Order: sequence, then structure tokens, then C-alpha cells
Amino acid sequence: LKISQHLVMEEEKRHAMFASFRAGRSPKEVIEVFNYPNSTVYDQWKAWNSFKKE
Repeated sequence: LKISQHLVMEEEKRHAMFASFRAGRSPKEVIEVFNYPNSTVYDQWKAWNSFKKE
């Protein structure tokens, strides 16, 4: 049960980041607002930008 809760939290984190990117926030702002690790935010930023180009 703890693993599934962790996965749900990670998914919610991604949704929050993507919503912030859609709203025009930079990775730096997302890091500051949500206190997420730099590597997590920049990995999702790369994924977001590759998704936008399709």
C-alpha cells in the first residue's frame, strides 16, 4: 500500500509541475514554489518541452 501511495504522490507532483509549466512558470520558479529537487524539475521540464514539440 505504501508503494502505491508513493506512486500517486509522484504522479500528483508531475501534474503540478506540468500545470505550472503550462501557466508559464520557469523550472526555477517551480523549484522555489514546490521545493522539489532540481533534477526532478529539470527532467520533467525536458519531458514537457519534448511533448510540446510533437
